[in-house]
Amino acid sequence: MQTQFQNRLGWSVLAAASLLSITLTACGGGSSSDSDLPCGGTATLRLGITYNVNGTVVEPDQTVVLQRNQPVLATPQIVGLPTACATAARLSVNVQSRDVPAGLVVNPESGVISGTSTERGSFSVRLTVNVDGYVSSIQQTIRFII
Repeated sequence: MQTQFQNRLGWSVLAAASLLSITLTACGGGSSSDSDLPCGGTATLRLGITYNVNGTVVEPDQTVVLQRNQPVLATPQIVGLPTACATAARLSVNVQSRDVPAGLVVNPESGVISGTSTERGSFSVRLTVNVDGYVSSIQQTIRFII
């Protein structure tokens, strides 16, 4: 089920009802002393990636509809990451479309999207999170349409 939200700036967000969460499992042995490690050597993490778009959180794997000539600040957020794991998490960003509409910039290191689009278009951002000591990664794609 999808829900559409619209803010006072006129852009809307199509969002599903639930947050996708993915479980990462730690590699390694597992003694009681593992809890002293930044993320705990035998812990599992249930994480998701969302985007905060102009103050509204967009759930994973959703389409964000932005209005032309309206300012945008969209910041990726890792949901469910314990504070102790923050320094162990690495975010990789891949803009999957050839052309980001004029006026918008996607920071390839942080995934932050900013600017004011002056033309129509669409693009997708694929985010991957790896956490040191865990054997899996999390990947989420969010599509932006103007």
